[in-house]
Amino acid sequence: KPEEQESRALVSAIIPVSTHLTLGAGWNYYREDNPRLVDIFFGRISWYPGSYDPDEQFPNPDGPEGNPAFTLSGGGSEYGFFGQLDIIFPLARNYSIGITVRGERVPTPYVRTAMLGGWFQYYPGIL
Repeated sequence: KPEEQESRALVSAIIPVSTHLTLGAGWNYYREDNPRLVDIFFGRISWYPGSYDPDEQFPNPDGPEGNPAFTLSGGGSEYGFFGQLDIIFPLARNYSIGITVRGERVPTPYVRTAMLGGWFQYYPGIL
């Protein structure tokens, strides 16, 4: 049913600080307010142990191929806060796999949540 569908808008900025480090911040807008939404505002720091090849024209945006990347995010809303670690494995120029570990805390009613997930990212415009 369309009336049961939720929608979200995301605005974020990522700033490269060096060849191995980026900082970012963002905001999520949800169509409906819910006391379990703890990621309205967030910050992010990403560390890339490997460096991009300066001659590569269209590199994988998740990091240099064959080198893991690590992203630590955290933030909150008036309902609570969260922390998240993503370990990203860029396998080729146009795809990556990743593991996510996330924790959330909502004080009223008191709820603590831990999550573990995996994902696949594909970039069709990068050949």
